[in-house]
Amino acid sequence: MESSDYEVLAAVMRWLLDEQDVWLCTIINTSGASPRPVGTIMACSHSDMVGSLSGGCIEDELKRDLQGGGACATPKRFEFGISVQENRRLGLPCGGQVTVLAQYIAPTVENRQQLEQVLDAMGRGKLSYRRSSLVSNRSELIASPVLPVALLDGDVLTHIFGPKFSLLIIGAGHLAAVVSELAKAMDYRVIVCDPRPELIETWKQAGVELVFANPDQTIRDYASGDRCAVLCLAHVPAIDDLAVATALDVGSGFVGALGSMRTTKFRHQRLLTMGYSEEQLARISAPVGLPIGSKTPIEIAVSIMAELTAVRRGYDTGLQ
Repeated sequence: MESSDYEVLAAVMRWLLDEQDVWLCTIINTSGASPRPVGTIMACSHSDMVGSLSGGCIEDELKRDLQGGGACATPKRFEFGISVQENRRLGLPCGGQVTVLAQYIAPTVENRQQLEQVLDAMGRGKLSYRRSSLVSNRSELIASPVLPVALLDGDVLTHIFGPKFSLLIIGAGHLAAVVSELAKAMDYRVIVCDPRPELIETWKQAGVELVFANPDQTIRDYASGDRCAVLCLAHVPAIDDLAVATALDVGSGFVGALGSMRTTKFRHQRLLTMGYSEEQLARISAPVGLPIGSKTPIEIAVSIMAELTAVRRGYDTGLQ
């Protein structure tokens, strides 16, 4: 399962190889109840369309406008939902407004080489930065800039393709494999750490950085900062306790641990004896995952990724 950005760019690559004209469309501004966030991309050729900017409200109209206009030397802006009548006609919810920038991508060798590099980096869980001039419509891949990067700064559009957040999973078991597949599809950089060689040796999921080590140093190397999440799935108290404690120490943006209420209670008591305060322990999401009655690995993975999504979007689940 690939991320939506990867699917869009893979389609762009196919069309460029077929010598087709392609438009890459990006949401650059929203107001009201926008169905998709700023930075969402969609691509269309004369014959097809991949991706979604609104869940079906504006895509067909945008495609017709682009196909009717032909190749354009400079990117074009499209405003949707600028009146009550248009909202009703398009079906945009709650008076939402969406601004889309459509960039024409010609089937040149240079553009194909750029897309090939971006797709290769994304397949390896790495970030790519594509900067485009809205005046000349020329684009280039740039080295990692100082973050955060504005999507649109004056006449420069910068796409960040690849994982926007990191998820470090402690424990390389079956549940970790299922969670990693969902996380990759949701544009996470996924790292899996386990000190047990038998689990590392039997890991099969591609596109994941696999680390054979104890979790403490791995967390310090990969998961400090608010854009990093640590998920403890080892089912071994000594491993999970060390991981949770280290994640609290380095300030990981999200710290989650699997287990029953009984397991969670005992872990809480052990961490208290290690000197952690109730305020610090309140940062731990345990048992991790939204309470949706999940039982199977895929259901548990869905509940975990749903909670991570809520945290990323600043949505109050009402569970605290």
